[in-house]
Amino acid sequence: MIDPQEAKSVIEIERFCVNGNDWVLYYIDNEEDCNIQISPDFDGHTNAHVTVWGRYMKAEGLDDLVHKFIRSSVTQRWLRNRRTGKFKSNPRPSTVKKLIDNWNKFKNKYTTIQIS
Repeated sequence: MIDPQEAKSVIEIERFCVNGNDWVLYYIDNEEDCNIQISPDFDGHTNAHVTVWGRYMKAEGLDDLVHKFIRSSVTQRWLRNRRTGKFKSNPRPSTVKKLIDNWNKFKNKYTTIQIS
């Protein structure tokens, strides 16, 4: 995990509201490495909040969805290209769109009810 306070680039992919608190799925880099992370977006969060979020994610299957997204070839290629480029510049809007479109594809595939 990369500390958000040391980040050079942070790109919000999705925002979730759990128990009245916002949690954010985001891309982050600190010019040495990059990652896709989920963390709370509110002051005063504790380990108890993180535990509740983890249990909620597991119970609702959101952890599987996020892991499938992170392990997808599009996301891995995106992260690999950022590492290869040595983080010389912020991601271009067109490449950020590819990452967000990939997230939306996974989100729609695994969270939309199919009526046959």
